[in-house]
Amino acid sequence: MTMLLRNASFKGIGTYVDYQPDFRLTGVSEPVSGGISLQHDFIANPNYQRTNRLTSNYFYSYLPLTSNQSTTTIISLDNSVLTQDSKTESQSKEIAHKLNSSYELTNSVKSFTLNEQFSLNRGQNDYVQRSTITKADGGIQSETASSVQDESYEKKIQMGVGFSKAGGQPSRRKHIPSSYDIRYNVDLGELQLDRAELMHLCPV
Repeated sequence: MTMLLRNASFKGIGTYVDYQPDFRLTGVSEPVSGGISLQHDFIANPNYQRTNRLTSNYFYSYLPLTSNQSTTTIISLDNSVLTQDSKTESQSKEIAHKLNSSYELTNSVKSFTLNEQFSLNRGQNDYVQRSTITKADGGIQSETASSVQDESYEKKIQMGVGFSKAGGQPSRRKHIPSSYDIRYNVDLGELQLDRAELMHLCPV
């Protein structure tokens, strides 16, 4: 659990925000998060000159949030007083998966690396607001209701491979350099956003 321990919840500056509680959020939230870290060395006593290592990290987070809010506004006109009561209900949730792994094979002359990163994020938000304007005599002047539904889906994949060779004895073949560094990276992504809005004016 190296990644989670390194990003402990209540550490200060430098901590990755995905591992911190956000006390600025309004409402009731019960977040859940967890992860796993794996590392395997195929040779004994690896060092910076000789490595054959496979590493992998996975992190999961789930953030539900429920918020209810009520407000009352007094509107004073020339000859009357109106009261506006508003109620807002909001429910949202965010789910995130993150996976990264790498393979490294090095010696004093050559180096080969292979790495990948994958992330999947889903979000959903339901927002409902109701507003009623009441006259001074208790009669209802108007009622409105509105709702918004948001859904998001984001997927990212990054893959890279690299091979390098340090300078040494010149090759017998003149077209092959004695030292080189080759890197190739691929980034793929998908983003989908859906939004629905509805407003209703209630007859009085």
